[in-house]
Amino acid sequence: MNKAMPLSAPSEETTVSGRVVAGDDGRLFVDVPRRSACQSCGKESGCGMSVLGGLSASQSLRLELQNISVVAGQSVRLSCPQDGLLKAALMAYAPPALGVIIGAVAIALNGFGDGAQVLGALIGLGLGLMITRMLASRSALPQMNILKE
Repeated sequence: MNKAMPLSAPSEETTVSGRVVAGDDGRLFVDVPRRSACQSCGKESGCGMSVLGGLSASQSLRLELQNISVVAGQSVRLSCPQDGLLKAALMAYAPPALGVIIGAVAIALNGFGDGAQVLGALIGLGLGLMITRMLASRSALPQMNILKE
């Protein structure tokens, strides 16, 4: 039985709106506008966060669409369970951060100097990034759902 796509996402999901665009090779993408890290006020001039946001090359994030019937120019909403976002963030940031700390502390406990501690931190960072890559390839992260508008 085919289920119709829901018109709204459940409250425990995070949603964002975007527009379907066609790539040069015919593939379809969703352009999602980047949000400022701080949205507590409407100021744009004199705000450090707006300056940092302006440094990025693109003001939108482009995600490839596969196996969905949409056309270029169509508005869609992407939704993802909030616990999935938390899991993805932990998987992306925890192993490298812990690798840096463990690498530096392990070298420091063995009595080596500052230069060796920096090297230990870099090695720990590299190992943490490799662990993150391994977890990402093996883990079943929740998929984004496309909600047609």
